[in-house]
Amino acid sequence: MERPTYTAAQLHAYYERISLPRPWRLEPGKDSRTAAQDPRRGLKFLTALQQSQLVSVPFENLGFHYSTQRTVSIDPLDIYEKIIGRGQGRGGHCMEANGLFGTVLRSLGFDVYPVCGRVNATASSSEIGPHPQFRGWNHMLHIVTFGTARYVVDVGFGFPEMTRPLALDQSSTTPVTIVASQLGRLRRDFIPHTIRQSGSEQLLWIYETRNALADDKLWIPSYCFTELEFLPADFKMMNFFVCNSLDLFFHTDVICFRYLSEDDEIVGSAHLSNQRLRLYKRGTKLVDTILQTECDRVRALAKHFNVDLTDEEQTAIESHRTEIR
Repeated sequence: MERPTYTAAQLHAYYERISLPRPWRLEPGKDSRTAAQDPRRGLKFLTALQQSQLVSVPFENLGFHYSTQRTVSIDPLDIYEKIIGRGQGRGGHCMEANGLFGTVLRSLGFDVYPVCGRVNATASSSEIGPHPQFRGWNHMLHIVTFGTARYVVDVGFGFPEMTRPLALDQSSTTPVTIVASQLGRLRRDFIPHTIRQSGSEQLLWIYETRNALADDKLWIPSYCFTELEFLPADFKMMNFFVCNSLDLFFHTDVICFRYLSEDDEIVGSAHLSNQRLRLYKRGTKLVDTILQTECDRVRALAKHFNVDLTDEEQTAIESHRTEIR
């Protein structure tokens, strides 16, 4: 079954939307396919696309709060219209951001397919520690192949998001710098709480991060993922769960995140969580403030995330449980 692709005009609009550096704005078709299928050039092209989208397209759940429908579509054309067509600077949750990214990669000629992950429920809670609590399958990401080499790419997780393709190499767990002092690595292992702790079919890739400046040197699993390809129908069911499970953080918290860059280098990050706004640059916290009103939050979204909510969207949060009162 063929998967949807974007037209050349849509891909050029995507280049513009993510402010892709000019040398990588390859003409869709023969030029992009030639680059995407070359191991060295293709990896550089992939990295440029990933980093540019991470800076320009926020990980956000605003559609569950600043909307009367409080639901999102992961149809490739709907995602394109929301993130690119409307011109509002919008992003989305993992299946929106990675759904867009996967369709773009496929359209440009990359050998790419979607896989699924289990997010560690304790990675960002007060219970953080070495013993993860992996949820059910709930996260989309992609595997890209160049010859015999395979890489995982992700543009829809939030912090600490991987900022470059990571090689699926069991012989190495060498950390890479994600941003500033934040390190990331992959390892392949069994996860806790599974009945069977043997057999290669039970092994999963685990994406872990740690702060290089922290005293405890503790590696925190962000999520684990499989190499098995997941189908559009699988993600449709997951998105239905996300849209209708009102106790998930997508519905209880207003979230927006993006990386910040200077001269095409990722140097920091912007975080909005409910009323709290934080900005970091090269490991230093520049801003940590509590927004007092809805107007403050709307202005922060526009200033720091380039998200321009319509008047209708702004009024849709009135009387909702996440409205700042």
